[in-house]
This record gives sequence, C-alpha cells and structure tokens, in this order.
Amino acid sequence: MTDKQKTLEQTIKGMEFKPLPFMLAVTNLFLHEIEVPNIEYTDSLNREYTSIKEISWFGFGRKAPN
Repeated sequence: MTDKQKTLEQTIKGMEFKPLPFMLAVTNLFLHEIEVPNIEYTDSLNREYTSIKEISWFGFGRKAPN
C-alpha cells in the first residue's frame, strides 16, 4: 500500500442511512483499493448539533440526485 492510499484510508469518512447507497459507497472504496472503508451505517441527522467537533465542520459531500 502506497503512502497516498494510506492517507486516503485515514482521511475519507462518511455516513449513510440507506442500505443500498451504503453498500455502493463501501464497494466503491474497495474498488479504489481502500482496504478498510470508514463509512458508518447511521443517520447523520440523528446527531445533536453540540456533539459535532470543530474538525467535523469542514469538508464536502456528494449526493446523487433523487
């Protein structure tokens, strides 16, 4: 595993509540040689605003159109 792959594996995180998109996200990361995907099967709207750490405020997300 290269340094780039290790960095990606450590920094890519995500949450998905629906089973099919969760499976697709994990499969996609496997196909891109991320051996341990950090995708949680949880509802991101179920968290209290005050529990979000400052480091989690930044980032981006992608969502497929409905």
